[in-house]
Amino acid sequence: MSTIPWPPMLGDEVSRKDVCDTVKGSRQGGITSCRNGSEFLVFTSSGGERYGLDKWEGWNPDGTFSYTGQGTTGNQSIEKGNNKSLLEANKSGKPIHLFSETAPDSALHRYLGCVILADTPYRWDRAPDVNGDDRDVVVFTFIPLESVDDNADSTHSHRAVSVDEWTPPSSDGFERSASAGGRSVREEHRLQADFGVWLRGKGNLVRRIQIPIPGSSVILEPDLIDETERLVIEAKVSGARGYVRTAIGQVLDYQHLLSQHGHEYSPAVLVPFPPSDDLISLLDAIGITLIVQVPNGFEYHRPNTA
Repeated sequence: MSTIPWPPMLGDEVSRKDVCDTVKGSRQGGITSCRNGSEFLVFTSSGGERYGLDKWEGWNPDGTFSYTGQGTTGNQSIEKGNNKSLLEANKSGKPIHLFSETAPDSALHRYLGCVILADTPYRWDRAPDVNGDDRDVVVFTFIPLESVDDNADSTHSHRAVSVDEWTPPSSDGFERSASAGGRSVREEHRLQADFGVWLRGKGNLVRRIQIPIPGSSVILEPDLIDETERLVIEAKVSGARGYVRTAIGQVLDYQHLLSQHGHEYSPAVLVPFPPSDDLISLLDAIGITLIVQVPNGFEYHRPNTA
């Protein structure tokens, strides 16, 4: 029996066997309790594609990590098994240790540290099961408690911004009773499509752009770029406060990263209805254009630069 120091150092590459021998966890399944149920282990590994588990898994642009729950046949459940246990462990503050396979079929996993679940701890999405049948899957959202880039590579530091032709995003495939998040994405895609088509009707050049983060493999992609007006645009499904606040952070991040790459754009936020007056004032004060959908098109609230 092999044992290792516990917990490992952030970024250490260790075998699952050694981890489980050390803390008495199961070598089967992606989620397992250990240390007499006082801690949890979560492993990503190749082979999950047989069950559709790889479809949504990995790092997100906001630094969170998506992880598909357990269950290989039929709809997954959040009411039983290790999916339920993981939620309960998070609520009770039990440590959750995340490991990511270093390469397909490798015996080694990289330790990504302790994680907690986000305020919205999971969403429902669709993926095939072991029989190839489409089913509902639980996609957890982990927030790392320490900083580690599982994909960092020095070759990523000099990647260029990629600009391509914009095509309207699809609003199909999100009408699922299990996923309010899916319906939200559908409506946001519809808003983006309506706005992009409207811009083209005015003769504006609409593009999509991918922005590499220096020193990372993560790529950020704003919802739209209006090349004619030099606007980088973040769309949200609602003008409610939480959505607008999130959009502000995202679009300022896009603007800053684009500027670092030598591309100068002004920030804009697109919503289907006006936010509150104080948020409109905030957008104006920090130089963000507000774009609101109206019955006959879209209305601009441009910041007062005088």
